[in-house]
Amino acid sequence: IAVATSSVHKNAAYHIRHQVYCQELAWEDQTSDERELDHCDAYAISLLLKHKASQAFAGTVRVVAPPPLDNRLPLPFEGHFFRNT
Repeated sequence: IAVATSSVHKNAAYHIRHQVYCQELAWEDQTSDERELDHCDAYAISLLLKHKASQAFAGTVRVVAPPPLDNRLPLPFEGHFFRNT
């Protein structure tokens, strides 16, 4: 497991998310750069799972926690379930 602190690792996480959420599950629209990211990534921590044998990144997860000084920032599910109409 690696914490995605560099832009290379963050882009690897966004690419895996695109594969899963956009291509495999079709929950989100596909993007031309094949990365799935949103406003929450600005204050999220992404983790990558590396396959030992191939050394390829095989999975990702992110922890979204608004900064303590601005805890009003939304969580990802709030955009899907609590949209203002």
